[in-house]
Amino acid sequence: MLRSMKKAMYDSQSLGHYGLAAEFYSHFTSPIRRYPDLVIHRVIREVLESGTLSEARHEYLASRMDDIAKQSSDRERVAVDAERETEALKKAEFMLDKVGEEFDGLISA
Repeated sequence: MLRSMKKAMYDSQSLGHYGLAAEFYSHFTSPIRRYPDLVIHRVIREVLESGTLSEARHEYLASRMDDIAKQSSDRERVAVDAERETEALKKAEFMLDKVGEEFDGLISA
């Protein structure tokens, strides 16, 4: 089902979250996973520490956000492809010593 849905894309504009019906939304997970998480963690920390972003910082982020969003979306797709390829490789490695054997199975899709 997930593969049939439109791919998630990072965007420089706040587009909200369709599935949550939320006008404002920030993707937020562990900062060790994705660059966008690191960016938003930095912005949130700055706001918590000083109460706001300076105008210069806001302008800098706004000028870079298109590039950051595009690169993040591109890298996310590369990471998903690498994950799928690695999973397929590990499945093949697991079955390597079972070549020629027969197994019962159920086709579900």
